[in-house]
Amino acid sequence: MLRKETSRSYHEFNDEEELQTPDFYQDNDSANGGPEEPEESIASVLPEEDMVNTNPFTLFNKACLKNVFTVLLLFIYLVLTAVAVFLAYQTITDFMEKLSHPVMSVTYKEVDAFSPPGIALYPGSAQLLSCKHHYHAHIPPLVTPGKPQPGDCVMEEVTYTGPYTNHTVVRIILL
Repeated sequence: MLRKETSRSYHEFNDEEELQTPDFYQDNDSANGGPEEPEESIASVLPEEDMVNTNPFTLFNKACLKNVFTVLLLFIYLVLTAVAVFLAYQTITDFMEKLSHPVMSVTYKEVDAFSPPGIALYPGSAQLLSCKHHYHAHIPPLVTPGKPQPGDCVMEEVTYTGPYTNHTVVRIILL
């Protein structure tokens, strides 16, 4: 059981003895027929505040209050831990779901025809064989694969000198 320290320093006891006269000790001895009992002498030496603090009910109340606050803090800790675990679980679950459906955020709009592509430059030996796929939602099969196809786009050849070489380069521009 918890007990408060009731001992005092030597200096405090000496101060109290100096205040009491020798007649005080003689009166107590003669009135009681002998020396006082130890409990009464301790009670007369201890001030009233210490008697209140040594009350077992007060000590029990302090211990009980301390235990209640400890339990309350543990409960708050457990609630915060549960919230953190739940949020981590939700984050991981959402991440795993997005990994299994990577393009869910992309929306497709179905159209009948596409607008003209504008200008397209095909470098090197790349050639545009057909431009029908620029205007239709489906790519029609090529009639003669590997050779340019007739189409409804305008192709022009442009000859220019490359910026990093002195060679003349021919490119096809699609309009």
